[in-house]
Amino acid sequence: MVRGTFKSLITAEFELQMDSRKHSRKCDFECMSRRTQRKLKKAIKILRRTIKKEKFTVRYEGFNYEVIKKSFKADKHYDMTCKHGSILKNNICIACSIGTYMSKHEKKCLPCPSGTFQDEEGRTECKKCPSKIPNSGVEGAANALQCLELCEPGHYSEEGLKPCKPCEIGKYQPQYGRTMCMPCGPGLLTRKIAASHFRDCTTKEVCRKGYFYNLRRQRCEQCKHGTYQPSSGENFCIPCPVGTTTDFRSSTDSSDCKNRRCGGYRGYYQGVIETPNYPGNYPINVGCTWKIKPEKHRRILIIIPQIELEANGKCGDRLVIRKSKSDESQNTFDTCRSQVRPVAFTTRSKKIWINFRSNNNNTAKGFSIPFVTYHEQYQSLIEDIVQDKKLYNSKQHQQIFQDRKILKALLEVIAQPYNYLKYANVSHTMFPRSFFRLLKPKVRKFFST
Repeated sequence: MVRGTFKSLITAEFELQMDSRKHSRKCDFECMSRRTQRKLKKAIKILRRTIKKEKFTVRYEGFNYEVIKKSFKADKHYDMTCKHGSILKNNICIACSIGTYMSKHEKKCLPCPSGTFQDEEGRTECKKCPSKIPNSGVEGAANALQCLELCEPGHYSEEGLKPCKPCEIGKYQPQYGRTMCMPCGPGLLTRKIAASHFRDCTTKEVCRKGYFYNLRRQRCEQCKHGTYQPSSGENFCIPCPVGTTTDFRSSTDSSDCKNRRCGGYRGYYQGVIETPNYPGNYPINVGCTWKIKPEKHRRILIIIPQIELEANGKCGDRLVIRKSKSDESQNTFDTCRSQVRPVAFTTRSKKIWINFRSNNNNTAKGFSIPFVTYHEQYQSLIEDIVQDKKLYNSKQHQQIFQDRKILKALLEVIAQPYNYLKYANVSHTMFPRSFFRLLKPKVRKFFST
């Protein structure tokens, strides 16, 4: 009979529950928490003594395990968590009240949306109202009685609840549960009672998308800069979100609202440069300038996965990368065309100046360009890698530059080589083998010289 030994690591977690309702004036919740922690420490001490006296055995799936005396280590970290349906506030677990539910995503109590109710505390979801009308009932309903049926579009009542009256001729109401109807405007009627949309008003013309009906002037007009209208037959335009605006008047979609702020971020060793409003189309007549100046003894590596610029044959939108703002400075990179294939390059200078500008014509998606700084002692190695044409000829290698997750890992290793250990166990699945075959001889050559 052959006998053998093998080692296994066993981790035990202890969970103690406290009832917050049992605390008193003499011992509040924090006092109860300290008492519970003392009980846990006492239990751990007893367990440790039992192991030392060899009175503790583990039997699992038919095998007896001997516990090594010095193997027991207790983690002194205690996490205070609440049961589902409760939140931790001032070290006290508080159950979500009636009319609310515990949002697993936002980790807080939220009011039940219209069409639902909750008549119990500490719940993670709301109950559906018996009404078949969508969005019926008030928000935060605490019982089924509050699931009252709202007035439908085209109708109203004093409280917005049934029974309701239809909107009179010349008025309309597009929403549920309203207490009044809105007038079409001076001299305008509706084609029927219970009108539910401004389109039901007898205007002189029906405005197309990007336009609105001016009630005072009795005509359709363009939506102004910073507004849009995706539907026809409306008497208003929708304002863009704060900090955004449109390139032109009469915009028809929310995507026309663009952020004009130059994008990107700068980290300690790496960062990203992005055109305004990326990944949406950049605005017209915009100019951006970025300056990168790394710490002493560090150089810059720039990777351009792809560029999408508006092509009009006149080089209206342009990206320039060079040492400084001066026109006498030699351009490291200069383009006014889209570029699908990725490219990477290093800069010999200790700082770089990047400028992008667009003209007043149509725009495109732009770019998101990551950069990283590395120690100058690796200059020859990095140059040897990025200047190798094999790096760009392989589609697998091109995917590395276009995959944000893989590219992030690559940049972290370049910035701090010891980060390789972080990805060592997963690198064979993240990067293609051909990529390692490309790097291996270059790395060996560098460290052998």
